[in-house]
Amino acid sequence: MSSVVAAELAEISVRSLARPRAAALPLRGLQAARWYAKFFVDPVRCMTEAYERFGPVVPAGRITRLQGRERQHVLALGPDCNRQVLGNTEVFHTTAQAWPGPRGSAMRRVRNGLTRMNGERYRQQRQLMLPTFSKKAVAGYIVDMTAVVRGHLEEEWHNGATIEIYQQSRRLALRMSSQVLFGRQNPEDAYSLAALVQQFIPRNFSPGVWICPFNLPFTPFRRMIRNAGRIENALQRLIDERRANPSQHTDVLKILVQAFDEQHVPIDESELIGQATVMFIASYENVASVLTWTLFLLAQHPDVMSDLHAELAGTLGDGPPDPEQIEKLPLLDAVIKESMRVLPPVPYLLRKPSVPTSLGGFELRKNDRVAVSAYITHHLSDLYPQPRRFIPDRWFSIKPTPYEYLPFGAGPRACLGKLFAVAEIKIALAMILLRHRLSVVPDITINRRVQVMMSPKRGLPMAVHHQDRCFGSAPVRGNIHEMVELN
Repeated sequence: MSSVVAAELAEISVRSLARPRAAALPLRGLQAARWYAKFFVDPVRCMTEAYERFGPVVPAGRITRLQGRERQHVLALGPDCNRQVLGNTEVFHTTAQAWPGPRGSAMRRVRNGLTRMNGERYRQQRQLMLPTFSKKAVAGYIVDMTAVVRGHLEEEWHNGATIEIYQQSRRLALRMSSQVLFGRQNPEDAYSLAALVQQFIPRNFSPGVWICPFNLPFTPFRRMIRNAGRIENALQRLIDERRANPSQHTDVLKILVQAFDEQHVPIDESELIGQATVMFIASYENVASVLTWTLFLLAQHPDVMSDLHAELAGTLGDGPPDPEQIEKLPLLDAVIKESMRVLPPVPYLLRKPSVPTSLGGFELRKNDRVAVSAYITHHLSDLYPQPRRFIPDRWFSIKPTPYEYLPFGAGPRACLGKLFAVAEIKIALAMILLRHRLSVVPDITINRRVQVMMSPKRGLPMAVHHQDRCFGSAPVRGNIHEMVELN
């Protein structure tokens, strides 16, 4: 089927989903301002309400004519929109979800990875990085992953303590990614880089940066740019060390440096810096989000937790999983899939048309913004009956298409490091749950925060117990109840 025919069929399919509109679309003026504000404050609630009220395609234009030439921001929701937008990378290009930084700045360079590339440049560099995250390569990282998890649990998880599970998940994911990607021989170098990266992410979304996005002395924006410079310098030192002493390193960064240096097409050093930075950030932020929500969901569903513990104990005994055993844990696989369905780590993705096109009967100009949503798709009852219920067993009988289930994106730009991330999640969950029972602190408030990744807004405290199989749930408050139905 030609790409033109496929696009036409997708367009017809999207049109067929259109519902009677409750307001004139595109939204403009005060109506647009209200929906923009909703999206900025809580994109998950905004997209849910927009889909229920307007249907799968919701464009919003300018608030006032003083803005000059209009740019539309479009919510494109559901599997047909996912297919049309994510499946057509020639028309719909990737675009930033955070500040790009001034031209020529370190901030531009550290963000110059696959997530910011399009066209042939993207395809070439994705192909270059692909062997680093193949199934065979990931299997070779598992021994290091299990060693990091074992050390982290022994140092920081103590029976009888209460921990903030999101921060602990981030620390654990950072340690795994740091050591495997950048620090097999010298973990402390990688941990220093991780500390800089951990400061960088929230700075991109701080109110001070958005209110005053100018590179002026003493501003949050200036501090963010300096933070990017320190990341660049730290990475450059690691790269230089691997070039100078290649035989002394066996981590992923060494493999990546060699791949870049040996290719026939000359490449700018900033692209190597950008790929390494983005690879690192993506490798741990996704894992931290999924680990947090999965541990929470298991703690609130004792029957599932009991069955999963029986599977883990029966297959692994008291030891860590090896590459073969990881493939023999079907319920663990189903639990992770269901967790990423109910609470996807990335609720939406942004794209921009590279040429004028149409979507759901609306004309889009070049450089309009389009948001597609894994969250909305995963919560459609015609795809997933009882969508707010956490039911891992559904994965033994359903096979959604890549555009119906997309926790790691879909289409030609689907996440390159998916196998790496899933391996980290499986190993961490298996080792945590064999050693400890976790319970949610009763009556806490759990609200979501979306800064590209979705995480608990003010943390998620959980009590750590010896694994005694006394599983039970606890009452909680907050907008978590909008996303998942709890017992």
